[in-house]
Amino acid sequence: DLLEGVNVSHAGRFNIATFLVAVGMPASQIVALFKATPNFDEKVSRYQVERIAGRGKAKYSPSSCATLQDYGLRLTDCPCHFNEKITHPLQVYRKKNQNISTGSKTPE
Repeated sequence: DLLEGVNVSHAGRFNIATFLVAVGMPASQIVALFKATPNFDEKVSRYQVERIAGRGKAKYSPSSCATLQDYGLRLTDCPCHFNEKITHPLQVYRKKNQNISTGSKTPE
């Protein structure tokens, strides 16, 4: 939705940014992703992304699958629907990247 210019909710934007910060995406690239949103303000977006990344008083962490569901943000094809041991989007990300680096296939 974000890349298609849909006006993503505040909770959605926050969770996208916290996840991307956690996986190591630079703040400038995260801000660039928000440019397609209808109410984009680069100065405000940069400030918010940098705060999420820890410049300031606090560093924010990505939400768990349960919290994302509470916000209505969890994807329907999330592996947590089928595997009770998966409780966080970072688990999915790390598993997929581990499989890519080792050449293994991710189980469907």
